[in-house]
Amino acid sequence: MHTCGGSAAGEVLTTTECIACRHRLCSVFPPRDRSHHQTFRSLKRGDCLDAGSDETSRLWIVISGAVAMSATLPDGRRQILHIDMPGDLVCSMLTQDRDACVLEALDAVELCEIDLDSGSATAEATFALFEQARGRLTRSARQIICLGRLDATERLCSFLADMARRTGPGEENLRVSLPMTREDIADYLGLNAETVSRVFSRIRKSRLAIFLSPTEYVVPSLHDLERRIPIGLRQTRVAQPAGPAATASATQSAQEGNAS
Repeated sequence: MHTCGGSAAGEVLTTTECIACRHRLCSVFPPRDRSHHQTFRSLKRGDCLDAGSDETSRLWIVISGAVAMSATLPDGRRQILHIDMPGDLVCSMLTQDRDACVLEALDAVELCEIDLDSGSATAEATFALFEQARGRLTRSARQIICLGRLDATERLCSFLADMARRTGPGEENLRVSLPMTREDIADYLGLNAETVSRVFSRIRKSRLAIFLSPTEYVVPSLHDLERRIPIGLRQTRVAQPAGPAATASATQSAQEGNAS
């Protein structure tokens, strides 16, 4: 049985295999030191954490559920900047307005909060953080192109394909849980809810996606869905960086191969 940190209220996450502790960044901390760096947080849908301040030493790893990093303009308009799923690393946004960015739970969420100020940062931790930041910047660049150059149908096809790829392996009959309202999707893709509903109706009629409910759909063929997306924006699956155990196993295999 493994224990992963505890909240200020004394809440402790106990699991047989914690997804956060298999994460590349978390794994650089020795197990005996993790309780000093990590805090477990449980959020209900709609709960928010401040993610826009000068305090940039807080990171979160999503254990379960889905979260959105969002910014709200003074007139009330909202833009979702990132959607993060289990295994994703979320970092604070450096902004002058402390209330500009929030981390919002899209459904019931469990987070592992990592405090980098609670101990000295090692070279391995810095490199792991750089790897994660590079991946996040790549996703941000893709989203900028999506918002700036794709039409509504291409944006929604790209969104549905991305969510399907992040759900699990496979290319056909992928069942996807979508913990987002039409308004959430619109705020992520720079559209309005009416346009999202209208385009979804077209996608449903074309059988590119079969909607079982407002929060669940099936992709019969990921290849067919991605044909509606410009080639340069089609994604391939990227495995999570391996932790120390996987790295040691790979090294041992390579050594055995060289010896033979």
